[in-house]
Amino acid sequence: MDSAGRHFAFLVGLSLAFVAYGVCGLVVYALLPLAGGGAGASPLAGVAALAVLVAATLASAARGARVVWRHRVAHARLVRWIERAAVEPPAELVAAARDAGLAGRIVLVRRAELFSFVCGVFVPRVAISTGMLARLSPAQLRAALEHERYHVRNLDPLRELVGRVLAESLFYLPLAASMHRRYAVERELAADRRAAAIVGRRPLAGALLAALEDPWPAPRSSVALGGSALLASRLSQLETGRPSPAAGVDGRAVLRSALGLAAVLALFAAAVYGVGGNAGLARFLAAELAPANLLAGTAVCVAPLLCLAAVGYGRLAWGARGDLAVR
Repeated sequence: MDSAGRHFAFLVGLSLAFVAYGVCGLVVYALLPLAGGGAGASPLAGVAALAVLVAATLASAARGARVVWRHRVAHARLVRWIERAAVEPPAELVAAARDAGLAGRIVLVRRAELFSFVCGVFVPRVAISTGMLARLSPAQLRAALEHERYHVRNLDPLRELVGRVLAESLFYLPLAASMHRRYAVERELAADRRAAAIVGRRPLAGALLAALEDPWPAPRSSVALGGSALLASRLSQLETGRPSPAAGVDGRAVLRSALGLAAVLALFAAAVYGVGGNAGLARFLAAELAPANLLAGTAVCVAPLLCLAAVGYGRLAWGARGDLAVR
């Protein structure tokens, strides 16, 4: 797993663990005692804290759903635009796509702008403009396709959507947004390294500079060749042949995330105390701090979600490895 994959896995794993533990904890330590009529020290206070937590959860879900809806609308608009402007690819483009492992995944778009991007959440395809095709030499075209092949094989449109959903949903944990931005940078650097290793740095630099000659606003539902915000890092990597030094973790994001997490835990503790009193809070703390219970909670709450996500992603990634025309 490369650096981009590690950043994405860390983001998803951390988010799923946080959500799973939160849901399981609310059910076991607050909702079940409340439904059972537990004699809490202050039931009204517990209900109020629960109401705030539920409202925050609904707000998180609404923000995530809004990202998904906007992506769906933008992608449908992009697909219609591509279908209207699509033309038959020439033989040289078909051959280059086959050599790059992208047979059946190339869509040639009749546009003068210079662009190449990957779109499609579950079945990624590469769209390239006629202007870009005319501008690139055969070696540069192969470099651009190898760069896009990395995005196709790693399902980066899906990863980008998942990352944006998690960053938006966990708005009280800015570290999630910081990790998403790090992933977006690392995936472009990793795609450049793949293309440079196969074709060479000079053709890749030519393809990248061509994409920047006539800047084109890439759709939000796509991953574009010239769309990286950290262009300086990519050019530095092409010049030196070595990965750019990774930026450190955003200290302000860590601090704000710690404060957000503390606020969530305070609400959680207030809800548990409200429905269970001192005994309920003590039981909660003892159970959560015990190593055996921690492992059991991971197995019951977190592991199923992680396994389900891994299996689903694995099936999609396996399909992205082959030619679309023969599947």
